[in-house]
Amino acid sequence: MAKIAIEDYAEIIPKKPTGWQKIIREVKRLLPGNTPVKVKPKLGELNFYADTWTLQMAACPCDAHFAEYLSESGRSGQTVFHFGTGQHHLLARANQTLPTPNDILGITASMGEYQAYVDYIVAQPTAARNYKVFFADIYTLTAGLLPTFDVVSLFHLCEFYEPSNAQYAPLDDEALVKLFLTKLNAGGEILFYTGSSAYAKAEPIIARLTAEGVLTFKTAYETLVVYTAGPRAASA
Repeated sequence: MAKIAIEDYAEIIPKKPTGWQKIIREVKRLLPGNTPVKVKPKLGELNFYADTWTLQMAACPCDAHFAEYLSESGRSGQTVFHFGTGQHHLLARANQTLPTPNDILGITASMGEYQAYVDYIVAQPTAARNYKVFFADIYTLTAGLLPTFDVVSLFHLCEFYEPSNAQYAPLDDEALVKLFLTKLNAGGEILFYTGSSAYAKAEPIIARLTAEGVLTFKTAYETLVVYTAGPRAASA
């Protein structure tokens, strides 16, 4: 399978793209330029992301690597949770090229990225069958509202948590990992992004949970590291 390359970004593609390179060319054509939200959260408000993240392969290739990993590891027709969709919604676009698309639930704290999702599924309604996105602070998630997943991406662990979140959010970053461990199907995987701006904070959490037997390292793929539930995950 061809790697996703930013060089293909500017080219025009047909309406029915085939292959990874054409999916990348599609991004600019299908997504209108959404104006980033300029305001910042006020004290006491939900901690949202006041901008949007466009496709910047050199700065953040995690979604491209995730899409490639899912394809190369034979993950299709499965349930996926994705933390941080980006304005580009690349994972969803790549998912549409699979013979059996995965069912992906994405979360974003960016109003612009959520609007981009609305624009995307309005223009490409078939994508809506397998791709749902909701706007929320991830640290407000509760077990009762979540289904189970085969694959979970927590690429932006530690990037957005603030102590002030605790006034309304029940989770911190370690609790977030543990929550999704309870939502992993048998053989499920949790992926982290080593290129994250906060990986220096996330890595000690991952290492500690691994040492405690809560996580088990499985493999690495490009900029991603893949873990499964450890033998002590149930008691974490």
